[in-house]
Amino acid sequence: MEQITKKDLLKYIASFNKAPGEYTRKEIFKIAYMHKQLNEGKSWKILNKTLQTDFSTPESLRNWTFNQTKDKTQKELNNIVKEFKEIVTNSQTLDVEQKEYIQSYKEKTQVRDLWNTYRRNLREDARTEAWQDRIIEAINNLNANYPLQKSTRTYLDFSNQLEGEAVLLLSDLHIGVKCDNFYNKYNIEIAKERVNKLVKDTILYCRSNNIKRLTVLGLGDNIHGVIHTNARIEQEVDVAQQIIIASEIISQALYDLQEAAPEVIYRSVVDNHSRAIAQKEANLDSENFNLVIDFIIEQRLHESNIKIIKDNLDVGLGLFDLLNGKKFMFVHGHQDNVNSCFQNAVGATRQFIDYFAMGHYHSNKLKEFQGMTVFVNGSICGTEQYALGKRLFNNASQRLLIFKEDNIIDIKINLQ
Repeated sequence: MEQITKKDLLKYIASFNKAPGEYTRKEIFKIAYMHKQLNEGKSWKILNKTLQTDFSTPESLRNWTFNQTKDKTQKELNNIVKEFKEIVTNSQTLDVEQKEYIQSYKEKTQVRDLWNTYRRNLREDARTEAWQDRIIEAINNLNANYPLQKSTRTYLDFSNQLEGEAVLLLSDLHIGVKCDNFYNKYNIEIAKERVNKLVKDTILYCRSNNIKRLTVLGLGDNIHGVIHTNARIEQEVDVAQQIIIASEIISQALYDLQEAAPEVIYRSVVDNHSRAIAQKEANLDSENFNLVIDFIIEQRLHESNIKIIKDNLDVGLGLFDLLNGKKFMFVHGHQDNVNSCFQNAVGATRQFIDYFAMGHYHSNKLKEFQGMTVFVNGSICGTEQYALGKRLFNNASQRLLIFKEDNIIDIKINLQ
């Protein structure tokens, strides 16, 4: 079919007489299918914002549209195009004298509002791109003047008889929180020391078990954030500094972990402490400082051999296959419960999940449900003031899982 313009698409959207967020899945598909035909200015991000769909990311909307298109018959698709052409043609030849004035006014208002929304989203995109360009420029200067330090540890070359796979759970760094109680002392320098120990021990365990692939799962809460009043009171540095420091610590850790295995992969999810708005009811999952941290890490490591994979089901829900074919799901944990994650994971994906990992609870736990093993990670920060007030005493630790065929070596790395 001949390509269409943004103005035609906006007229088509206005014809549904719906406010943003009110469109049905059937209507969303019709609009998205025609959006695919745009000859210029195509943006799934802007379309998702304009319609205010329940898709968490523009990529999710795009993938869903393409999958739906494959499932439709050519007749159904032709009917959508026919409906679109009729509506656009009618809107162009509309005789206001033959229509009620109020209906004409409503249509003009809807088109105007849609254009305003579209322009606003374009401005936001332009600002975001400019902001990203500034970050990339700053990190490039950082890479040139302050490259990540190469480890002083020396190891033999990787052998040709590597076997097995390791998964490192990395969570609850809480950069920014400062505490000094009878049970635990924690600040930025101690955080660096604990991460260094975690890296060192992980390399030793991976080397001694001939690991050929190490996957590092960033389970979130890298910064302490501003979600609670006590979080702001306890913080050692502000959120901007927390983001910078956490990004650098994790980047250096990943860089060093290249010594652990020939293949090192990094995956991550968003969390609650990194949300941009303190009130969780007013915050979107995509408005999360952990996405900024991941962006910085990716730019910082772009010349390394670290594979940063971003194929999550959602910004807060990741799923991947182990080398042995088993499925591994991971989350932060603030939206999940140890006792209900099995039915939620299997029900949502319609496939069996073998392993499930989460952080958030600052305590090492292991449970099994109907054949699925749930790993709850400890924290790097340990018992801070909030946990102390709740009488939750847990040593700082992280978890390293080593998979060899159907066997698992579950290692608790003590950091305190």
